[in-house]
Amino acid sequence: MGYPHIIFDDDREHYEIDFLYTDKKPYTRDGVRWDNRIYKSDECQDIIGTGKKKYTVKYDIDDIGSIYLLHPKREKFIKLFCASPPMGKSLEISVSTPYSEQKAMSDKKAKEEIDIEEQLLNEALEAEQNNKRMRS
Repeated sequence: MGYPHIIFDDDREHYEIDFLYTDKKPYTRDGVRWDNRIYKSDECQDIIGTGKKKYTVKYDIDDIGSIYLLHPKREKFIKLFCASPPMGKSLEISVSTPYSEQKAMSDKKAKEEIDIEEQLLNEALEAEQNNKRMRS
């Protein structure tokens, strides 16, 4: 037994990358394509190829904003950031939010818009009726 092993801050990134999901992908002039997203880094310009040679790529399913590519010459993992589509806040929400919640949010927004339109129509109708009463 004894105390658990200590992971020092210097080793933390190494272990975090080691336990990520692994796959093989080519690095082309566009970068690495993964699930209709393009990841790239300026540090990998020297390995751009035709798509025949594949490199070890690691990814975190909870972070689609970046992946790691094992650079063959430097023998270390390079962090590639999502270049296309841009990773804005709205995209992160739509990608990470389950469809049922997206649908509920969109239905709620549509209902709020209908309620506002209905309220505006009712106010306009009331104003018109008040104008008719004042004329009479």
